[in-house]
Amino acid sequence: MKWRFLLSIIFGGEEFEKIPARALSFALLVFALVCAWVPHRQAYWMFWETWVSFTPDFISGALSLAIIAPLYARRIIPYPSHSLNGVLFFVVNLALTATFIQITLGRGTSIGTLPSYAVVICAVALSWLGMRAAASLAWLVLLAFSVISTIFNNYVWGLAGFGFVASGFCGILLQTPLNPAALAAEIIGEYSSAADRSMSAGTDISRIS
Repeated sequence: MKWRFLLSIIFGGEEFEKIPARALSFALLVFALVCAWVPHRQAYWMFWETWVSFTPDFISGALSLAIIAPLYARRIIPYPSHSLNGVLFFVVNLALTATFIQITLGRGTSIGTLPSYAVVICAVALSWLGMRAAASLAWLVLLAFSVISTIFNNYVWGLAGFGFVASGFCGILLQTPLNPAALAAEIIGEYSSAADRSMSAGTDISRIS
């Protein structure tokens, strides 16, 4: 009976309840951090190599706070106030975003190039000024440029890289109410409503004139 119950959970297609979903999300996010914080090999020209770890520091932590603070303020990420659960998720989300920033800036430190900082600033602006649905894409922007930074800096992640991307992405989806389809629908809905308001304003101006 137990194995049937387990199979029904895995292959039954039923959605998680709130508490199991948040527990799985927390476990996946912590696993993603472990995959990123263990030392990784960085290959240089010929036979030279070194080891880097993408643990957050003051600069990446401050930039991470600037990115995720509006996501909480705009209720994109649920935050149960005055609870241990909320504090733990906030710290893990802060650490994950700071890790993305560390990888984007390159070399496992916060000494990045001007284009790298420009990407991070764009992510900050997107989380603060973008449409509510588009603000959560700040994480995807950092993820995309983390991949680019990995290629250009010759980081050798191996299997840990797949674990970081897969568990981090799934952990983010499980804790937010938006899935990819709902995210696309909300972006289209907000764009359509903004276009309708613009057309209505244009019509009112033409009537006045």
